[in-house]
Amino acid sequence: MQSSNNNPLDIYMSATEIMQHGVMWLNHSGQILGVNTWFARELGYSKEKFTPSTIFEVNPHTSYMSWKKTWIELLDKKQISLETEQITVDETIYPVKMRGILMEIDGEAICCGIVENLSPPNRYEDLLNITSKISKIGSWEWDLEQNDILFTDQMYKLLEISKSENIDYENLKLLLQERLKDNEWNLAQNQLIGSVKSGQSFEQELSLKSPKTNGFVRMNLTVHPIRNKEKTLKLYGTLQDMSNISGRTEDMYLTQYSIDHAHEIIFWTDKNGQFIYANNKATQVLGYSKNEFLNLKVVDIDTRVNDEKWQMIWSQLLKERRFESESTHLTANGITVPVQINATLLDYQNQLICCVFVHDLSRKKQRDQQLQVFGVTADTASDMVFWVDESANILFANKTASNELGYSVEELTRGDVFRFVASYEKEDWANRWKKLKEKKSGIFEGLHRRKNKSVFPVEVSATFCTHEDQEIICVYARNITERKQKESRLEIALEKIQRLKDEVETENIILKEEIQVENSFSNIISKSKNYGKVLEQVSQVADTDATVLILGETGTGKELLARAIHQLSDREDRAMVKINCGALPANLIESELFGHEKGAFTGAYQQKKGKFEIADKGTIFLDEMGELPLDLQVQLLRVLQEGEFERIGGNETIKVDVRVIAATNRNLEERVAQGKFREDLFYRLNVFPIINIPLRERMDDVPLLVKHFVNRFSEKMNKRIDEIPPGLMGKLMTYDFPGNIRELENMIERAVILSKGNSLKLDSMIFKERDTKNSGRFKTLEEIQRDHILEALRRTSGKVSGIGGAANMLKINDKTLVSRMKKLGVEKEDYL
Repeated sequence: MQSSNNNPLDIYMSATEIMQHGVMWLNHSGQILGVNTWFARELGYSKEKFTPSTIFEVNPHTSYMSWKKTWIELLDKKQISLETEQITVDETIYPVKMRGILMEIDGEAICCGIVENLSPPNRYEDLLNITSKISKIGSWEWDLEQNDILFTDQMYKLLEISKSENIDYENLKLLLQERLKDNEWNLAQNQLIGSVKSGQSFEQELSLKSPKTNGFVRMNLTVHPIRNKEKTLKLYGTLQDMSNISGRTEDMYLTQYSIDHAHEIIFWTDKNGQFIYANNKATQVLGYSKNEFLNLKVVDIDTRVNDEKWQMIWSQLLKERRFESESTHLTANGITVPVQINATLLDYQNQLICCVFVHDLSRKKQRDQQLQVFGVTADTASDMVFWVDESANILFANKTASNELGYSVEELTRGDVFRFVASYEKEDWANRWKKLKEKKSGIFEGLHRRKNKSVFPVEVSATFCTHEDQEIICVYARNITERKQKESRLEIALEKIQRLKDEVETENIILKEEIQVENSFSNIISKSKNYGKVLEQVSQVADTDATVLILGETGTGKELLARAIHQLSDREDRAMVKINCGALPANLIESELFGHEKGAFTGAYQQKKGKFEIADKGTIFLDEMGELPLDLQVQLLRVLQEGEFERIGGNETIKVDVRVIAATNRNLEERVAQGKFREDLFYRLNVFPIINIPLRERMDDVPLLVKHFVNRFSEKMNKRIDEIPPGLMGKLMTYDFPGNIRELENMIERAVILSKGNSLKLDSMIFKERDTKNSGRFKTLEEIQRDHILEALRRTSGKVSGIGGAANMLKINDKTLVSRMKKLGVEKEDYL
């Protein structure tokens, strides 16, 4: 198990020291290559003196052949999980869950086994339940004040009744009258009445009839009253199956053996706090022999309990039957051990016994101390430290991160990493998480953004790990500005980027102010008089609840008009819900619009609200309305007329107040004539039609739109483009844009990608492709002039002026030709 410090396995083993689970490393032969401190301590060893060398020595159920099968499964699945048991140095066995992960280290397949102790702090309750089951003793409680009867699981089994049955006095009385012999029932009833009056306990044997066999089973009933000074408040008792008492000696030995060899400390004391039993674990941890324990009291070993405190504890046990606290116990050699105490009061053969389960908290206290030390260490570290989950949320951030980024620690832990990470976008996170999970760790450089928007370079070291079944990334980030300044002129570049960014933002503000002056629609860019008529219609209808139908070609921005209508209406504070009727299969549109109930169809695992229900008191935008199936058109007509509908599979009528805006590029009147669209729905939608004009009818908006798209895509691609050549703009102004604004947007995005300097570069092939497609249309005078000049330039091999030049061929002045070429956007690549 010893290896050099440079061995990669040592690095992995060191990383697991912070885990709160046991970890061991195994090879194909089952040999233990290493363990972390937690695993060694769980088995009772120190890490330095961990003697087992194979898994067969710590797992009593694993043989060499079974390990071979497990290894083959691990090679196939890469990860396995199983529940088994482990044996400690003192031969105590306890249950564990082991998750094995196959890793390759230095070319060798290694199993990383993460071991979770399945013995919870409250497992003493499971032990009591097992003991109750083995001894066939059921317990019960009758609260006379509340007339409430409580049974343990074993009581239901002894009475052969279901746990779902209502147990009250009348039902129990009827059951016992039917099952007991007359004389036994009368005797038991009289005994109960006498016990309530006198406060005296009693014990009685009964013959209880079994409904399965019709035979009688001998039972022993014990009753113990709890009283205040005036009356009896509760009755406690047990019911024990006596039919097989002689045949259960071996079972009782098993119970005794289980308690003696339990992984937790177990004591029994009497009402004076005198020990009457201590198991093996108690003698091992505290160092007293069993005979020494019988001469001690609780006050002798519990540093926080004196005689007065013990009387208070006993009073609470009499009242509540249980007691829990944390304390410290004194060992035989004078060392104090932090413990968690869980005590239960038992009534055994007319003797009250306190059964105490003690959990050693030494490891927990040590872990808490380690976590505290880690917190102090992390906060005082010179590097920024973060814990990040799979959703990029920050679980922990140290003070250095707060100081470097300008956020408080609380602000950082209330958000995700994208607030300050400037190196990549949110969309990249899932892929980065996946890669780091595969590699387990990584070191890379990036950029962080402070609260004041300044950016600085960082070196990031990230390690993927699992903490209490939660996957996290531990990130150490170091500001490397000083190092970068020495290595290169990066800081100058960063300042330039910031300056250019500020200039772009200033230009955007100016552009927005210009647009705002032209119209009151913050999302619509236009100064066209033609388009002003469309916007005027939007203003007229916005503050009403009238249904609006927006018509127009694809790519004209119908959704922008819908949002403008919503934002100018009284419903602007509520949601505008959008659904594309042409993008969903017919069998899903109904569920999207109206929702469904749980179980309404295959796959409907839970109730779902539809878009109309979500848009209540707001606006719903039905895009591509002409694609809606006929059967759904009937339901939509009902919503428009009555404002009500039912979810799929539901009977409840849902009322909604929704303003409907529909849009389509289809001719609905033609679809009505073809029988593909309901005429009554058309007239219901066509209350206020708005025809969104194509871009070719508002060409004076092209320069505004070009500048808007250039700024948007430049900022997105981290480019600086501040010049749009007049010739390029001339080309755009003579193009008819069959794809409307969407086509212009795509053209500018492509141009920004191709542009390398600060001047916009447009791919001339775009126009050649469009010219080929549109060769049959009637050309404008400017287009004909441009084509004629290009032909002249091609014939003169690009020569413009002089003898044999294009100007001479066209019979115009050289300067006039050059000016005309610029205006028409003629570039060298167009004719050479």
